[in-house]
Amino acid sequence: MQDFPFTGLGLGTFERVVAVLYPLFLNPAGTVPHAHNLFLQVAVDLGLPGLIAYLALLGLTFYCAFSARRVFRRRGEAGLDGLSAGCIAALVGMGVHGLIDAAAWGRIKLAFIPWIVIGLAAALYGLAEETAGRLDH
Repeated sequence: MQDFPFTGLGLGTFERVVAVLYPLFLNPAGTVPHAHNLFLQVAVDLGLPGLIAYLALLGLTFYCAFSARRVFRRRGEAGLDGLSAGCIAALVGMGVHGLIDAAAWGRIKLAFIPWIVIGLAAALYGLAEETAGRLDH
């Protein structure tokens, strides 16, 4: 991250760049496929502007999920309230797990799941705002 703070290495290039620029002579068993920290991996891949954008996206997703949950709870819609709570729990779990691994990023086959959670939280927020607007009129 220190060598490429603005542009990053590029998505999926960590293993090759580390092997060329920073040979890990203390790890003769093989290569290191990623940084083993989600937030560091995002910064390494996308640079500091990419990390800031990713953190802003996560913050907005939390806001959407919490706002939707508040609206659904106030109206007594248990199913949508539970779905909003599930989005919050999934984001917290991803963030905590991201402190020790970067499995939800890059070339991993299941890396699309956090994006589904982000989209679901945005959709729930839109539904909550739409129905709240109709109830106000």
